[in-house]
Amino acid sequence: MGILQNELNQTLKTQLRNKLIAAMKLTNFIDFPEIEFSKFIKNVENDPLFRKLKIKRLISYQRLVKSGLSSNFLQFKEEISVNNSKVDLESLLEGKEKIIRIIRELGINKFKKYFLYDEINLSLQEISRKTGLAISRINKINDLINEISIHSEFHHPSLISSGEKKHYFKIASVEKTEENSFVIGYFVPDYVRGKYLINYEKIKEVQKNNFFSREEIERMDKLLKDLNLINIRKTTIHRIIQSGIEIQSDYLGSEDIKNLISFTQRDLSRKLNINSSLICRLIGNKSIVMPWGEEKSLKDFFPNKKKIRKILVKKIINNEKEHYTDEKIKNKLKKEFAINISRRSVNVYRRELGLYNGYKKNKRK
Repeated sequence: MGILQNELNQTLKTQLRNKLIAAMKLTNFIDFPEIEFSKFIKNVENDPLFRKLKIKRLISYQRLVKSGLSSNFLQFKEEISVNNSKVDLESLLEGKEKIIRIIRELGINKFKKYFLYDEINLSLQEISRKTGLAISRINKINDLINEISIHSEFHHPSLISSGEKKHYFKIASVEKTEENSFVIGYFVPDYVRGKYLINYEKIKEVQKNNFFSREEIERMDKLLKDLNLINIRKTTIHRIIQSGIEIQSDYLGSEDIKNLISFTQRDLSRKLNINSSLICRLIGNKSIVMPWGEEKSLKDFFPNKKKIRKILVKKIINNEKEHYTDEKIKNKLKKEFAINISRRSVNVYRRELGLYNGYKKNKRK
């Protein structure tokens, strides 16, 4: 009995250790900056084994629910971030206008079908026949897509200014449909394509037919694990944004701060059954464009009551043309937003926001 118990204990320890290693690997992967994440995806997809699996349709793409390409995808702005001098900005922008003209002449629907969604897995020659584009032009469009995936923060820079030393990554826009629902429009082609569908059963079946070399079979497990890591990160971010849209749909539809609901990251963690620290890591430096064009931190989707009250205090102060007092703000909160808090709380919020009384505010102007 003692030997069996020792073996059982050893097995449990091994399983626990493997789980801890997997959790640590996932945490490290979640911490990747978006530019490193995109490079990781490109390395995986450039692997000849990945391409072989894709040709055999053992791996394919599946778009994420209620998502697509941002309507502003081709409207590149020149407000390029200067915080990253390591990037050769001139080479990023060189020749871009000509390629964009080609894409616009092709039409956005064909661009999505043959270059982004890649659902029918066509060869370059087949794409050329269906689009009428020379293969050299097709390669240029593919190069631009890869470049935007890796350098999205330069083509679609965040304009959020923060007192902290934080650089935001603008990942998507929330877009209103004709049916008055909302969809997620991603700026990054990797997210537009969605997640990988992996046919494990067929892979096992094909392995028996000597389709893969011994070396490829040995590398297969790592490749599939990498694909799963990519899927976890993409789908988790997507679920977070989707949850934010569902929770704050009234606010998104009205642009009225009164409709912003208190729903914290801890609430989100319980709703999605995802560790709160992973959620914090994923959304901490990401931003999203609202339906009315304003860019906001993704964290703003998940405010607590104090955050909402501070937003309202700031709104009242900024809208006031005359002298204001804590008492006046307190009364306005109660009358206009049905929020009943003390004058002292108003004073605390005002000072945390760095907004002083009306006299000092006017003196600074």
